[in-house]
Amino acid sequence: MSDIFISHVEEDSVLALQIAEEMENAGYTTWHYERNSLPGPTYLEQVSQEIERSRVMILIISPRSLESVQVGNEVIRAFESAKPIIPVLHDIKHAEFQQQKPVWRQALGAATSIRIPKEGLPAIIPRILGGLKNLGVEPGLGYENLDQSIKLPSLQKKYLKSKTFYSLLQRPKLILGTALSILLVILVISVIKLRPSPIKQIQKETYVSETETKGDDSQTRVNELIGALADNFRQNRYNHSLSSDDQWSSKPITMVFMDIQYPKNSESAKDEKLINLLYSSLSAKKGINMVEREILMKLLQELRLSSSDLADPVTSLKLGRVLSARFIVTGRIMSEGAMRIMSLRFIDTETTEVRKVILEEIPPKEIDGDLIKRLNEKIIQWIRTDFPLKGRIISVTGNKYEVNLGRLHGIGKGDKLEVLKEHGKDAGIFAAVGEIRIDEVGEKNSWASGQDKRDDIKKGAKVRAEGY
Repeated sequence: MSDIFISHVEEDSVLALQIAEEMENAGYTTWHYERNSLPGPTYLEQVSQEIERSRVMILIISPRSLESVQVGNEVIRAFESAKPIIPVLHDIKHAEFQQQKPVWRQALGAATSIRIPKEGLPAIIPRILGGLKNLGVEPGLGYENLDQSIKLPSLQKKYLKSKTFYSLLQRPKLILGTALSILLVILVISVIKLRPSPIKQIQKETYVSETETKGDDSQTRVNELIGALADNFRQNRYNHSLSSDDQWSSKPITMVFMDIQYPKNSESAKDEKLINLLYSSLSAKKGINMVEREILMKLLQELRLSSSDLADPVTSLKLGRVLSARFIVTGRIMSEGAMRIMSLRFIDTETTEVRKVILEEIPPKEIDGDLIKRLNEKIIQWIRTDFPLKGRIISVTGNKYEVNLGRLHGIGKGDKLEVLKEHGKDAGIFAAVGEIRIDEVGEKNSWASGQDKRDDIKKGAKVRAEGY
């Protein structure tokens, strides 16, 4: 656990190191990616964990960090975790930052930003330290002040620069107590694991099982599917259908609502209703395939996992891959005084990257269609912008064409596709040379026709949905 998490873009790593050294000289522990990250765990896992463990975030805001998706994700993560944020402005003015990043402005709230003057970083260190103390974040035992009778090699000090590590070396009783606490936690977890899973009860209370009315055959198929998915989860077998050598053609957009948390208070029923309505509305959207919640809940039950296990990034990503979801959706509903905000994160199961963060203020009145509509519009706009619908002609018979886009991709009967020609090899510049119209739609492929036979429209030609 570190006192301070320093969020920055790679180009500002020197400044981040300087801030870390100044804070550590004052007795605080710090964490930033370049110095403290470990090989093995993903960026997402390490950063999420360290933000949760920290007491405060120092955010370096620069023209470079404003362009960083990862820094934006860290800001949202700190906001969701209710961590205080101290913004440090570097090569940018406060008004410029607020204009360019209104979402950050909302996440930072009333936090006062500190701009680095011409005199350099040392000039603002007292203000940062004063801000930390005003937030109630007092320094612990600094590693520089420890008993010098403990000597560690310089290489170890470089990579183990942690007050927690050094303080444990100084406190044998603390080590023993910590070990006993860990053993006690393991024992409690073991007892909990032996108890019947609460998922079945949650499922009965929250979700309506469609398969209960479909007869024994349908239930048998669902059970077989759950068994196969659970086996894949345990043996780390994933469906690699999302991966393809064809970098042009679109992949289906499949999502699973993994872990959207909300406070347990008088608004809980309203929050649960909002999540359910959003799920239902997205399920009805053309081109978005939602993993059935029943399947997810039954899979958790089969794996003896509880809904709280979904908060673990490793578990949720693994489940998403097993379910062939391209994105897992996590998030939180937060209260800030009278204001309530819904935060949604869309995480790519292949890269573990947070591809999109959406914030939406929840009105105090009853959940209505306007709120769901705004959320849908933001999600659809992101998908249309970042994942335009593209494919290839895979067979030609006269003026009839088979295309590798189908219902899963969002293709519908009557849709029009532009046939493209690239200007120069690998130039990346395309012009429409023809148009085809979808006559019949299958799950993964569709069949189209043109006005007349075209010799220049051949197998392998690239197509794109009109309007992209």
